[in-house]
Amino acid sequence: MGSVTASATVLAMGATDDDSGELKGWRGNPYWTIAFAEGAESGAAASWEALALAVGSASRRFMNIDEDGRHVPDDELGDGRYTPSYVSDPYLSRAGVSVYADAGGFLTVAMGKAMLRALVVALDRLPFDTHVTRYEQDPAMVPWRPPHLSRGEPTVIERAVRCVVDGGVPDVVTEYLDAQGGWTPSLTDARVFERDERGTHGATWDFARRLTRSMYEEA
Repeated sequence: MGSVTASATVLAMGATDDDSGELKGWRGNPYWTIAFAEGAESGAAASWEALALAVGSASRRFMNIDEDGRHVPDDELGDGRYTPSYVSDPYLSRAGVSVYADAGGFLTVAMGKAMLRALVVALDRLPFDTHVTRYEQDPAMVPWRPPHLSRGEPTVIERAVRCVVDGGVPDVVTEYLDAQGGWTPSLTDARVFERDERGTHGATWDFARRLTRSMYEEA
């Protein structure tokens, strides 16, 4: 079990909204970078994969956190509760793993604290120490992407969750789902999905989402 620390200003995403003398939140969206703490093994691809998986697992819960910091069940999303409309996949850079959520340009104190708690719970399971800060910009960012439908033809399911690390700089390897249910780096060996009777790939999208959900549940 690793320990998790955070910068003192980790929730301060922008200008404060403190009408009536009470801090209500910040005029910005949550955007965090999670780094390996000093002394943690950051040169191994497996460590980057584990960190990205933990961040992705936590950030999936962000979509269900409302402005009061409460969990909103999936079947109640969109019923007038103020929750994020979008959460990014994790991004890798030399600074660490970053993730962004669209909270409509305003992060309440309760929402921010609940998101941070979810993040800490996931990071606490890692075998190394981590540190959470507000987003640290790095132009050399690459997305760590769970199973998803590729763009264009042929239509395949791909993922970019396998890492390589060169000189401390992480990158990802794209893999494709094959006919046997495994993953291959060769597009030639990928399973090709045909359009359904409606001319769409709706069923394939659902299949890719189930693969993603399974990946996070097994983490």
